[in-house]
Amino acid sequence: MVEEGLAHFVKLRSRFVRLDSFTYSIIVPCCDMVLGQQVHADVVKIYSVSDVFLGTNFIRVFAGVGEMDAAMKVFDEMPKRDLVAWNALISWYSKAGMVFEAVQLHSVVICREWKTASWYGLETDVVVGSVMLDMHSKCGQMEDAITIFRMMPEKDSISWNEIICGYAQNGEAAKALMLFDEMVHLESPTVSPNVVTFIGFLSACSQNGLLKEAYGYFNDMIHKYVIEPKLEHYTLLHAVDRTAPNKKPTEGHFRQCAQISNHLARTSKVPNQKAAWMIQELQNNVRRRIE
Repeated sequence: MVEEGLAHFVKLRSRFVRLDSFTYSIIVPCCDMVLGQQVHADVVKIYSVSDVFLGTNFIRVFAGVGEMDAAMKVFDEMPKRDLVAWNALISWYSKAGMVFEAVQLHSVVICREWKTASWYGLETDVVVGSVMLDMHSKCGQMEDAITIFRMMPEKDSISWNEIICGYAQNGEAAKALMLFDEMVHLESPTVSPNVVTFIGFLSACSQNGLLKEAYGYFNDMIHKYVIEPKLEHYTLLHAVDRTAPNKKPTEGHFRQCAQISNHLARTSKVPNQKAAWMIQELQNNVRRRIE
């Protein structure tokens, strides 16, 4: 059916039949790169890509085959752009692994084009918001990331994880811990810490040597949230102890460490012997520093 439609279109084109933008909007998504370029040349002559819907379809055609320069050229030539066009280009840059370019474009949207949350596409699409958080975090642009996060009227666990882990990965442990505390006190039926959240939290604790918080929430992860620790969690807990060699632990720390050790002994889901060794070393270190 698609092949027949394209064949009919090529026949009309060879007869120099002038087609309207609606016809082109149907044809463009079916084009390959070669035909897409030819059709784009026709449209530029007739319409100057003034039709936003049509221009966005050309972006998808070129970006879909990895021709990001061609997609960007179409975008630049569009006299008017709506949110769909911006999101299409940003999304394809992200899919192509060109995170820096995607973040640059998104920053332009924030700074120059639109001033309200509805125009960011965050009111209705929490996925778009989470992707933007991830991209800004990877580029170290945490001010932009927290701005986006605060503007999102709906946030899921992924959104919270992105902002918490983003701060932790960018060396801003205090802000990561503050957001983690905010998250756990939401008491929301749809938002709660998960495996990824605790990796971000423990990473922040390891930067500041926060023994009490690390041990306390590690036990909460197991008993309150019923999350089975992975090797990454044990490694980070061990790292917390190593970054706080001069902090004197309490008997409470030792009891919490013993609880973790007992859990590890009871469960059949031991990540590997390395985890068991790290917990044993933690216990020995805590006991030695108490004494």
